[in-house]
Amino acid sequence: MEGTRNERVVVLVVSYIIGFITAYVAFGITQLEKRMVYLPVDNTASVIAALEQKNESPGVVAETKDGLVHIKNDEVRLLSAKMAAEDAILPDGYYTSLADYSLSPTGSHVYFCEIPADDVNVCRPYLYSVANDTVYPIKIQGERVAFDAEEQNISWADDGSVVFE
Repeated sequence: MEGTRNERVVVLVVSYIIGFITAYVAFGITQLEKRMVYLPVDNTASVIAALEQKNESPGVVAETKDGLVHIKNDEVRLLSAKMAAEDAILPDGYYTSLADYSLSPTGSHVYFCEIPADDVNVCRPYLYSVANDTVYPIKIQGERVAFDAEEQNISWADDGSVVFE
């Protein structure tokens, strides 16, 4: 039975099957390699370094239509809300205008002084701690203070604390 017609057909069919499987594997792997993305270690390290630098940025303090905001790493925190006063003094956390606001050089604190009414010439000073995400009223010797809105002036010490001038 060697070399019979049936054996030749079986060998031919098996050859075609092996050929199709070989071609499928060969071309399939080639296509997968083209689709795969290889990230060298250097690029991965530079991406991680860039993300760390982003986290170390001090942020920005700005006054918007809603109020005073602190923006850091695409997160916006409303520190004090802007509101129209109708012949009344606004409570803490609201203002009609700001006398001053400033971000510390280290980015750890924000100072701002809010004017609580249109006809008032004093401002209430506050300090926002970025690490604690808390706004603190400024007190001197345990007493809450208010400054003249035009005369108040601050600077930042090397340790990040506020210095009143």
